Amino acid sequence: MSRPDRTPSANRHQRIDRFLGRCAAELERLVDHQPTLEAATALADARGRARPLPFEPSWLPVLDSIELVTGSGGDRADEEHLPGAFVGIAPDLPWIPTPRADDGGTDLALAPLNTAFDLGPTTVGVMYVGPGRAYPLHRHPPQELYLTIAGTGRWRYGGNDGFRPVEDLRTLYNRPGDLHSAVADDVPIVALYILWP
Repeated sequence: MSRPDRTPSANRHQRIDRFLGRCAAELERLVDHQPTLEAATALADARGRARPLPFEPSWLPVLDSIELVTGSGGDRADEEHLPGAFVGIAPDLPWIPTPRADDGGTDLALAPLNTAFDLGPTTVGVMYVGPGRAYPLHRHPPQELYLTIAGTGRWRYGGNDGFRPVEDLRTLYNRPGDLHSAVADDVPIVALYILWP
């Protein structure tokens, strides 16, 4: 797949904000414990004060597998559902190779949305793990919640020592310092991440 057509820059921030709104609504639907509620609140607060920042969208080689994303959703392969909404917005995002791997974006990618919006102390972005690839095991001081948007795979999260199967449209919480990682099956893993103080 070649680099896709992009939305004109005047509409880009609006489209990304709509996508974040869809993610926020999904988080509210999935609230099952206090950290999910806190992450949903942090995302809502960040969106409420967000100021657009100038940025250029980008594309990385791993994203050429994006047509597999909606395959994980079956009848959800349209923009009415989160996997399809992601596929629609992906060309407009500021993709970068993850600093946690030296693959240049052939296996893994991040779209740090704090480069598109000033979101204050909340860090928000999208993680993309190519088919059959693993995101490196890592930890960080802020707590983090993932909303799995598409793909199936195995995740290490929440202080667990091993990997557990996780499907799309789930929330995964990591306390400060928890080791965590993800390994994609034959469909890319796409997840929104939220880190908040």
